[in-house]
Amino acid sequence: MRVYVRVYIGIDPGASGGIAAINEQGEIVACEKWINEIQANYHLASLEQSFSQLHCVIEQVSAMPGNGVAGMFRFGENFGMWQGLLVAHRIPFRKVRPQVWQKEIHGRKGLKGTPLKQLLKAEAQRRFPSLKITNATADAILIADYCRRNH
Repeated sequence: MRVYVRVYIGIDPGASGGIAAINEQGEIVACEKWINEIQANYHLASLEQSFSQLHCVIEQVSAMPGNGVAGMFRFGENFGMWQGLLVAHRIPFRKVRPQVWQKEIHGRKGLKGTPLKQLLKAEAQRRFPSLKITNATADAILIADYCRRNH
């Protein structure tokens, strides 16, 4: 049964990323870590069948010095796969750079790597204290919340 509620999706397309969805009231309605293409398709299909109005932000990241070629190729594959699935499911989306969706998070300036990931996980846990936040889902949750607040 389809519910007529606006839902905001956040996608972290990294190999250790995930997908999260938040309704208009700010409640998490879906949250999953990345597993594979079949599961990604299943999650989007489930959201499409359950809710009438979907909006999505997918993190747009590009290659950076020091990243391995194989890892960046896999990241590019994931990024393209997610975009293709969003188009196939007719879910409107915007690509947003990390610097944009992270802008409102206090204390992030100058942080990189593990310290930044720890801060983002802590911020997601602060916003959604009843949810078990993991490194795999923290960015997706914050991206979905960014989508909800800035749609």
